Amino acid sequence: MIWARATPPVCVVRIGDYDASGQSMHTVLLEDIGAFGADYGGTVECVRIAITPKQARAHGLPSAPPKPTDHRPRHFIDTETWQAEALDPNDLAAILEAAILARLDPGIRDDVLTEEIASGQALLHRFDAGSGYAQTDHNWRLSPRPVPTPVAHRCFR
Repeated sequence: MIWARATPPVCVVRIGDYDASGQSMHTVLLEDIGAFGADYGGTVECVRIAITPKQARAHGLPSAPPKPTDHRPRHFIDTETWQAEALDPNDLAAILEAAILARLDPGIRDDVLTEEIASGQALLHRFDAGSGYAQTDHNWRLSPRPVPTPVAHRCFR
């Protein structure tokens, strides 16, 4: 598999609650995804991007003590917990976008987008004006529904 030979390794960004269950899930994901990558001869890393105590405090999120019924204390030793859904969706989107952009190679991204635009324009030339296809600045679509533009995995550093 191409991703298994990726340099740097494939990175899975994770958003989850900051509590014993969230920590346990992150630990299990690290183990499972790491084993999956190793089976294919590659490396996969799993990075928690939200929610962190710093983010929770910065956004004034309500906290709660850990649930006394949760039996996973070895994964979580803090005295406060926060739920990811308490974060405003716009703030969460900004955190996710920043995490992606931090890992994105802008030069490669621009090359891939340029290639996609050229490919799309070449396809447009194969259809006549009455075919139902419409061209926009940096995308092509079948009217009226837009076709999602794929972003290649090779854009990431």
